Formats: sequence, C-alpha cells, structure tokens
Amino acid sequence: MAKHLIAALSALALVPQLAGAFEITGASVGLNYSTFADHGMRDTNKASLGGSLEAGFGPNFSIQTDIAAHQFGFLDDSGQNFALHGIYHMSNGASVGAFAGRDWLAGQNLDLWGIEARNTFGMFDVEGNLTFIDGDNGRGNAVGLRSDYALSDRLSLGGRFDYVDDGSETLTRVGALADFAPQDGMVISGEFGAADLPDDNVEPYVGLGVKMTFGGNRGTTFGSRGLQDILPGF
Repeated sequence: MAKHLIAALSALALVPQLAGAFEITGASVGLNYSTFADHGMRDTNKASLGGSLEAGFGPNFSIQTDIAAHQFGFLDDSGQNFALHGIYHMSNGASVGAFAGRDWLAGQNLDLWGIEARNTFGMFDVEGNLTFIDGDNGRGNAVGLRSDYALSDRLSLGGRFDYVDDGSETLTRVGALADFAPQDGMVISGEFGAADLPDDNVEPYVGLGVKMTFGGNRGTTFGSRGLQDILPGF
C-alpha cells in the first residue's frame, strides 16, 4: 500500500511539470458529406464527423491526434479511425512527421503507419504522405498529395491526388478543392473530382464540409490519416 501511495503522489507531483511542458497549439472539428454524382450510384455516400488536436513541446516538436466516425450509405454500416502523429517543425512553413493509426470498418481492422511533410511556398501550401497498410486481408500502401493556393485570407483553391494499392486492386482519386472562411475559425469546403474504382469504372463525386478551427495555426499541422478518409462516397 505504501508503495502505491508513493507512486500516486509522485505522479501527482509531475502533473504541473507536464502541463508546463506542452501547450495546445491547434484543434479542429468538422462534418463532411460526399457522394458519387452518377445517378445510379447516389446510394453510395459517406458522412463523416471528426476532429484533430495538436500539442506543442517547445518551438520545434508537437504531437497530433485524429479521430473520426464515418457512416456509409451503401453498407448501411459505420466505421471509425484513429491516428497519432509525431511532428518536427523545421521552420515556420515546413514540417515533417511520422504517424500510426488504425481503421475499424465492417468487422475488419486496418493498421497504418507512414511519413508526411508539409511546406508553404508563398501563397502555396503543399502536403504529402506515404502510408503503409496492414489489414486482415493483406498489406498495401497509399500515396496522398494536396496543394492549396490562397487567393485571399478567406478563399483558397487547390487540388488533391490519392492512390491506394491493397496488393490486388487499386483506387485513384483526383479532386478540385475550394475552401471559404466566412469568419475566423470557420471553413466551408467544396470538392469535385473523380475516382478510378477497382472495377475499372471512373466515377465523378462531389463533397461538402464545414470545419471549426481553433488556435493560432488555424487548426492542426497535418490532415487526418486513415483509409476511410481517402475513400469518397463509400
């Protein structure tokens, strides 16, 4: 009993030191909806609710957590994903990181990990990642790239590219993006693109989202990571 009491008191003594060792630098919470535009695939849709939180350890290091829940129309089922990032900020506009996470969907689990980088070039912001996937049905990998150009403090246009290979099938997604901030801390997003599906059909899709951001960095350093975040409409 004495040992447990000493351990508990020691842990309590460390709380103020740990609290002073880091600070919350950014957070976001958002709701997104996407669906395929083809009339025959309107039931193939996805609604997502997710959030991210970032804490900084000094000027150069931070950790970021992502968590999200997804509802899939064609499956009439839901999924969840979680990821944790370790981030090194090389300068005000450049950051590199490593991440690991897990997806849960339809009774299957997917473990994922990878590396990521982000940099700002004037009005351009570019982010990319390489993800390795280990699931119940085998291993795969994914590549993601996003770029945004700030037309003003309120409006930006951009594009994204995602490629997933699970070892037997592939999926490619290309989209055009627009973000509008009607006020500080709020972003409304629109997306129009096409996905090259595993059955060799290319299907157009549309997406709409709203996000609330917190902190001086207008949210977190990196976007959320998870296979379910890549899949549009399903």
